Order: sequence, then C-alpha cells, then structure tokens
Amino acid sequence: MSKKDQRRELLLQFIRKRSGRRFIVAVMAKEFNVSERTIQDDLSLLEASGLIKRTPSYNSLHRQNGNIIVYTGNRKRRSRKSNNG
Repeated sequence: MSKKDQRRELLLQFIRKRSGRRFIVAVMAKEFNVSERTIQDDLSLLEASGLIKRTPSYNSLHRQNGNIIVYTGNRKRRSRKSNNG
C-alpha cells in the first residue's frame, strides 16, 4: 500500500469516527502533517468514490467556515436481497 493510500485510509477512519461534524481543512492538514491542498485532493477523491459527502458549513455572518462531512461508505455493504419472496 502506498503512502497516499495509507493516508487516505487513515483520513477515512478519522472522518468515520466523527461523521456529521464540521471539519476545517487547515486543522485536518495539521493532524495528518500534510498541506491543505493535499487534504483537499484526498477529500475530493473520497467524495468522488462515494465514501463521504461534503456540505459547506456557514457561520452567523454567512461565511463558509468548513464542511460538514458524513461518512457514506458503509452503504456498499448492505444486502442486495430482494423482498419478492
């Protein structure tokens, strides 16, 4: 597993534990000791893969102050059995 893949897996675990909370890229970059651009790229990849969903978060002055990130990856593990008997 490459260093990028390991980081993205750790990032996904980080998000899964805190799903539904507000995240700020700068804080996440410090947590993983990488640049903000790297975190943005990783989040874009995870979102495109359907593992997370990002929604902008705004403060009282209507300025964006992070994203609400929800882990959605567990949906792929659901049973595909039909209810037709």
